[in-house]
Amino acid sequence: KQSPHDPDAPVLAPGEWEAANREARLAEGIPLDAGSWQAICAAARDVGLSESHITRCRPLA
Repeated sequence: KQSPHDPDAPVLAPGEWEAANREARLAEGIPLDAGSWQAICAAARDVGLSESHITRCRPLA
């Protein structure tokens, strides 16, 4: 059985999805949900990072 081609979902060769995803992550950063960011902040506090340093890192997340 052959499924019809979806024009909004191109057929990709091995590695193409990863390469595109890597480019997007380098340009836009890695998306984090609020819970993950809070866990990272808590770990940073636990090892002694200052609130000002944590606040400066927020735009990178």
